[in-house]
Amino acid sequence: MSLPTEPTILDVTLRDGSYLINHQYTPEVVSEVAVKLFEAGIKNVEISHGAGIGSRMMGMAGLVDDEELLEAAKKAAPNIDISIFISPMDFCLPLIPGLVDFISLGRVGVNIDEVEKAEKFIQKLKKYNKTVSVQLVRSHGRTPEQVGVAAKKAQELGADIVYLVDTFGSFTPEEVKTYLAAMHSQIKIATGFHGHNHIGLALANTLQAWKQGATWLDASILGLGRGSGNTNLASLIFKYQQKEMFSKISVPKLGDIWNENLKLLFQTPPHSRLRDIAYSQSKLDFPSDPFFELLAHFFHQNVWEFSTNVRSFIGESLQVSDDDLKRIFEKYGEDYENFISKMKEDSPNDTQTNSDH
Repeated sequence: MSLPTEPTILDVTLRDGSYLINHQYTPEVVSEVAVKLFEAGIKNVEISHGAGIGSRMMGMAGLVDDEELLEAAKKAAPNIDISIFISPMDFCLPLIPGLVDFISLGRVGVNIDEVEKAEKFIQKLKKYNKTVSVQLVRSHGRTPEQVGVAAKKAQELGADIVYLVDTFGSFTPEEVKTYLAAMHSQIKIATGFHGHNHIGLALANTLQAWKQGATWLDASILGLGRGSGNTNLASLIFKYQQKEMFSKISVPKLGDIWNENLKLLFQTPPHSRLRDIAYSQSKLDFPSDPFFELLAHFFHQNVWEFSTNVRSFIGESLQVSDDDLKRIFEKYGEDYENFISKMKEDSPNDTQTNSDH
């Protein structure tokens, strides 16, 4: 497969970035940012609830439904190519027909061990002639060979693109190279990379992914994204412009988006905390960052010690489930249900969960 002269850059500010503001994007902000991204030279953006379409309907925080955000963006920037993120849950499937007029790409996020869950979503998107990407969530929780097999399965199900997703923010550039090589040994379709910056390597990993043949790369304004954030879009474009690529994208205009449209909303760009580094060290994806820190305090442990202990409790599991939490509480002689009931009484919004990406 011959590679393009430049990768496709997908901005995820208006989806992944929403985690940092509890999914409080308004249609006005989304439309303004979409216009300015397009004017700066960015042609592909992802817009949906941070946890995926329909998440607000299922009780997660959010000001408006996905359709309102997509409609606002498409009306303001009709030539921009929009993607949505889809968690493979049954309630999402009937939502897709109402969104297809706004999008060109649907991205289905699946656990690396559960690629088959993407099948009916791929079929639904293909029915409307949309490009489909399968996002191999928590990729670093399995070996390169296992990720290669998962990528092959996604190709067999009809995906057009398969993404290596660094959910834990734990990859190094050398590992990105190894994992993508394993994927390319199994598939012929395009690959992409979605990085997180837990240990400060999102930019280096993304640059490495392109060198290794990934042709779709995710980034965001100042790295806005869940936890410690994603790859910094302006930094990524700057590095490519040093190689005489992306000459039509304006780095100063990307900076203006933060200063003029997002700074008041976000206050500060994401940064790596000890919690994020602990997640990376343990390859841990916890349901909620505040909840993780609360539990560490409750069990009289620092976040590093607690993340290590949680990983030992859950074994090879890719994410922490309610059943895992119950076992952890039992291990320490505490009652999980009583703890949750009391926490809900004290702070009803503290149990918001994170997404599969």
